[in-house]
Amino acid sequence: MNSMISIPKHVRQLLFAIILFHAIVFAYIAFQLDFKTAVRFIGGLSALLLLPGLSLSYAFWGSQHFDPLERILLSIALSIATVPTIMFMGTKFGIKITGASTSLVILTIIAVGVLGMIIRRFFDRRSKQTPIVPAKG
Repeated sequence: MNSMISIPKHVRQLLFAIILFHAIVFAYIAFQLDFKTAVRFIGGLSALLLLPGLSLSYAFWGSQHFDPLERILLSIALSIATVPTIMFMGTKFGIKITGASTSLVILTIIAVGVLGMIIRRFFDRRSKQTPIVPAKG
């Protein structure tokens, strides 16, 4: 049973927009960046710290096991663990750390996570459609 309070989708979207706006304003004021740079800073930070781990967390555990705060914290932890590890392994094979290589690693991790989500949903649906019946013998 889910003990969380149900929040309508439009309220969640509004809260997300407000949090994003405040993050951009914070970056604009605290780091004395122009608006375009502040938006790039927040976008890059979320792409680095949230998206790779988010896709991996959905691939590994699906959507039914965590509440949103746990999912976000797990996503940040997975991102912090995977992106630097893969970048370190790449340097051992002679790949230099540049913006392009880092972006490629992040996009690859996201793609692997999305592929894992698709495979997981396929097998979840398939297992629900075809029940296993023991053989008579």
